[in-house]
Amino acid sequence: MIKKSFLLVAVLLDVAFFTDSAAPAASYYEGKVVTIIVGYAAGGGYDRMARVVAKHLPNHLPGKPSVIVQNMPGGSSMMAANHIYNKTDPDGLTLLATSRGTVFMQLLKVEGVRYDITKMPYVGSASSDTIVLCIRSDMPYRTIDELLKSKKPIFLGITGPADITAQVSQISKDYILGPETKLVQYRSGTEVMLAIERKEVDGVWIAYNSGRPQIERGLLRPLIRARIAQKGIEHLPVNEDLTNDPTGKTIMAMMGRTGEMGRPYLTTPGTPADILNLLRDGFAKTINDPAFRADSEKSQMEPKLLTPEECVKHTNYLLEQPPEIVKVFGKYVKF
Repeated sequence: MIKKSFLLVAVLLDVAFFTDSAAPAASYYEGKVVTIIVGYAAGGGYDRMARVVAKHLPNHLPGKPSVIVQNMPGGSSMMAANHIYNKTDPDGLTLLATSRGTVFMQLLKVEGVRYDITKMPYVGSASSDTIVLCIRSDMPYRTIDELLKSKKPIFLGITGPADITAQVSQISKDYILGPETKLVQYRSGTEVMLAIERKEVDGVWIAYNSGRPQIERGLLRPLIRARIAQKGIEHLPVNEDLTNDPTGKTIMAMMGRTGEMGRPYLTTPGTPADILNLLRDGFAKTINDPAFRADSEKSQMEPKLLTPEECVKHTNYLLEQPPEIVKVFGKYVKF
């Protein structure tokens, strides 16, 4: 009789324990506000994707919280990363939609970095985004081989030295296209496109999702890509394969890894595991939600879920490069 009573009490305690532990998880976000801090100004690709995430994420978090977007431009996302790392609470209520270059700033020990990305938990990535070398479609070259055989100088439009497309342009000049390539700087990507329209320059390295409108309307013809094979450009040669220089291959692979991470989301160091799991699960369900994917396509973004583990793998690859590679890499990647 005593044993039966003891077992009954034990069962009741177990039920109470699981009920009590599940209840906070089920209601944790109810009545709360989640803020997605974007490291760029409104209107760009990171901002557009964050606003689509903000629209659909409440449907996949317990308690259906409000989700808002706050833009915090500065230092290619450095200001936003510093803020998340040092000034937000580990309560699962703040996310960082950051630049792919955030890890590069830590790798290169850029002045002003006050975060350690290895201590900031990844929630996941909403998309991958490769970069492509495009030329004007009225030029006679239909393949990269035809362009290289022509021996004629090609003029590429670039923006500032901190922009990834400017960095890749210089890398491709040194390892693929040759020293006769000319880089012409403009104030913005919009000005580069206008220069292409006016035939002031011949081409541009551009994120594929950003360049899709110009490619689809026939202004630009893609010739080569970084390692990600997005739909529509799977057939293009990969830039890493167009050089025999081991250092050049590694540097291009490093740039390609950030494209695989695409548009990552992180949160505050020290966020409790149970809350972090809620965020990660809700984020994954959001990216795989057909309604989210449809809205992403309308915003000319191609959604693709990358798990936190995959993001960590790419980050570690970059941060573990030997000093001699980092030194050369630092010649191209500026902030």
